[in-house]
Amino acid sequence: SIREWQPLAKEPKKTDKGDPIEIQIYNACFSPDGKSLAVEKWWTSDQGFRRSGATMTVVFDLEVQKELWREDAKGSSCDFAFSPDGKRLAMTGGRFSVRDVGTGRQLAAAPSPGWIGYLSFSPKGETVAIHIGRGVALWSPNEKTPIREISLHGNAATNAVFSPDGKRLAVNSGLTFQVL
Repeated sequence: SIREWQPLAKEPKKTDKGDPIEIQIYNACFSPDGKSLAVEKWWTSDQGFRRSGATMTVVFDLEVQKELWREDAKGSSCDFAFSPDGKRLAMTGGRFSVRDVGTGRQLAAAPSPGWIGYLSFSPKGETVAIHIGRGVALWSPNEKTPIREISLHGNAATNAVFSPDGKRLAVNSGLTFQVL
């Protein structure tokens, strides 16, 4: 676990009781330009303002050292990926959504069709690959339904990457890779 610090402060943030706030960072992702950071914070004990085990995605502007926005993940673990231009953040956590990095405004959202795992943007930011159960769904960041769903044989998808030209997708499914 880590202690949460206020930007430019000399002491960590504290609870109402004066104890340092202890949190765990479950996931973190820098924007491609390195100016923003998204983290999933996970509280592991009751601290008077959050329930035990609560998760939250927080996006920071690293240039001015301030929090831009936060989203309660309602207890679900999150994964996220920045678009190649760094202006959008695709998120999982009970549902798929795409948000404006600067404002947190939701640009697109869809309910979860099942367990949602890792995700990645195509090189031009036109498609997001989302690992759903034992398959992969390809989404346009502006749509509420997938463009295409791909069933995989074997284990659940654990990772997927687009080729640099965005025409191919390599999917890790357990001990095997499939190139689509």
